[in-house]
Amino acid sequence: MAPSPTMKLWLVYLQLSDGKLEVSVKKSEKGNTGRKREANGPTQAQLQKVKDSKGLYTFYQKLKVSHPKHIEWRRKLGGMLMREFGKKETQNEGYILADFPEHFRLYEHCRVAKSDGTESSTGKGRHSNSDRRDCYLYGHPAGRKKRYRSPAEFFPHLYWLCTDGSGDHENCSCKICCPDEMIDTANKIISSKRMGANMAGPGGGRPNESGQSGIQQSMSATSGAGPRESENSGQLEKKPLPNASADRKPSNASASSKNPAVRVPSQTQIKARNDTQPSAPAQPLVKNEAAPISSNSHASVPKSSVVLPAPQAPAAVPPALLTPTPLAAPRNYEQAVDAQCNKFLYRPGEIVWFNRGSAWGLAVITMRSLFKDQRHQDRPEYTVQPLSHPFAHPPALSIAQEDKLRPWLAWSAPDPTHQTLANKGLTYDMVDWRAVLQRLYGPGDAEVDGSIFAAKMIDSTYTPFERTSARTTVSDTQYNGVYCGGEKLWHGEAIRLRTGSGKDIMIVHHIVEKSSQTPKGAMSSEMFVIGDIYSFQTVNYNPKQPMPGNSFLPVRVQEDLNYRNRITIAHKSQISFWKLVQSQARLGLGEVKGRWYESRILLPILKGQADFAQSLSKGEIADVGTMLNGRGDATHSANKLGIKKNDRLEAFGASLPQGTVIGARRAVAAQPLGFPMDPAISTPNMVMDIDRPSEQTSNDTDMSEFVDVNQMEENDYGQGYLGQLGNGGQF
Repeated sequence: MAPSPTMKLWLVYLQLSDGKLEVSVKKSEKGNTGRKREANGPTQAQLQKVKDSKGLYTFYQKLKVSHPKHIEWRRKLGGMLMREFGKKETQNEGYILADFPEHFRLYEHCRVAKSDGTESSTGKGRHSNSDRRDCYLYGHPAGRKKRYRSPAEFFPHLYWLCTDGSGDHENCSCKICCPDEMIDTANKIISSKRMGANMAGPGGGRPNESGQSGIQQSMSATSGAGPRESENSGQLEKKPLPNASADRKPSNASASSKNPAVRVPSQTQIKARNDTQPSAPAQPLVKNEAAPISSNSHASVPKSSVVLPAPQAPAAVPPALLTPTPLAAPRNYEQAVDAQCNKFLYRPGEIVWFNRGSAWGLAVITMRSLFKDQRHQDRPEYTVQPLSHPFAHPPALSIAQEDKLRPWLAWSAPDPTHQTLANKGLTYDMVDWRAVLQRLYGPGDAEVDGSIFAAKMIDSTYTPFERTSARTTVSDTQYNGVYCGGEKLWHGEAIRLRTGSGKDIMIVHHIVEKSSQTPKGAMSSEMFVIGDIYSFQTVNYNPKQPMPGNSFLPVRVQEDLNYRNRITIAHKSQISFWKLVQSQARLGLGEVKGRWYESRILLPILKGQADFAQSLSKGEIADVGTMLNGRGDATHSANKLGIKKNDRLEAFGASLPQGTVIGARRAVAAQPLGFPMDPAISTPNMVMDIDRPSEQTSNDTDMSEFVDVNQMEENDYGQGYLGQLGNGGQF
């Protein structure tokens, strides 16, 4: 029966999603075989209101969660899910998805006579120039051209998300993951196998008590689990066995279906959750014109779909609650300082972009300290050593303004000024720098190119430091931190990930190096980070519920979240929180994009104070992590572990002058009790040791986008500038 306009619906929460906001596609330019990123939704041209030859305005618009069609889709999908997973006594109740899976968005394609989108009264029939509105669900990782046209078309994919924990799209039966031509082949294979099974006699496809084959009964959006009792006849209605692809990869659908990635909270669970974190409140369904869904008129799955096997008695069993891992105390003074808010944004040993007046250069942070400003507040001061070629090095500089610095991953490194070097695919150690200085490679700036090659070389390295006594196995060694490319990561802090939604973070609880011996007797090692993964969630603000808080998150993450919530609550009545999605996850170091930075601190630096203030006035504060590159992007080696270096200075090779010290700490506040001084940051014992690192091919963006090439005259470009500051310093 259809829900009444005042009927309250149970909210169904989805825990898994494969949705993508952006996808990588081939470039369409002739002769260009590279790839580019594009939005996984209607194009900007499609979002514009354009009048066609028939005088109608055609455009796409994103539907809000309160739109009747948005509600209709979610209600139908919630009902289909609960017919599959719900208990028999609850299947007649009303259900609705709290939202689509993450990054799936519903758009309406409008073809209307009025530019404001209101209905027209000039339509004369189905094939006339009357208004038309069709909904499409975007978000499938196959790209914007692969979209769903109805809830029934999307349901097989939703069912796969809730039952198959492997993430293998070949196990999904929707029309996008399993096109028609694959199904036709599968049907022929299954038909031939059934024919052979019928001829085989006992043991070869013996019918079960319900008259079906011994193959496990399947579940579709129309039939529920197994045979369903017909309301008209009162007899068991035997459903035909849906076809299943014979060449699918094995999945854990059967196991995970018993504990699907979907949960329907009880009243007790809802109350308990409201006491700890915000959630979208259950609302009465608004009246709409959707056709009612009854037990006899279920929305059907397309005939071309192949549905997954399901258990014979599925039930909506709430999954085990995830338990966050407590934070460990800092092990040394520097780590404790980096865990505090409003102290230092950058760390010794990190690569940064630094402002040299009219241009930007690349350097390493060698020292840092705090000083008192005129208002007696602590302000950071950094000593930076510019990177260069092996035969000349600029002097170190002192910078007392953090807006004069940028993280290494804030911008993309350009191609070298010597075009011949860019075309050869060389690395820092492969370049004949004497020949470059003698201008045998043509015009350009050796110091600029030295810094570019050096930064890319360092980006491909990693160096674990401060070994701890904790061990997971005999072959595992744990560390308190690791230099990951151009950044320094600590145990117990947040990092950005390549996996997940793009906004997910991990709180690192273990940094592990696993050693093993190859068949030839050589030793090899792998680096892992183990920690809790959190996803950024936003819901409508309910003043009756407490502000979200989580003592298991680092203080800097909590403070940044509180700041962002104050902005969004005041302007949009929305509140955000970090939702724990995986506890004690294990990821390779290549899956780490880099450090996590506070949006409230780094956004004004990257966007400029004026633009940042304008965004705040609208209640908009973006996640700064989505604006940053990832480790390995500069050398096209993302997801790779990289080259291990024994200490940080070894990673810089000859790009720093001999005698350089990294991490010598100048006097700051008195050392607090309980934090032993770290020798790596208190004793100037890390003296420069020139060593040639391994080869690593690099290639990046066009130098003309970064450097004023007109300045590269024969004797007029020796200042070591990396380029003119343009576009507000954003690249």
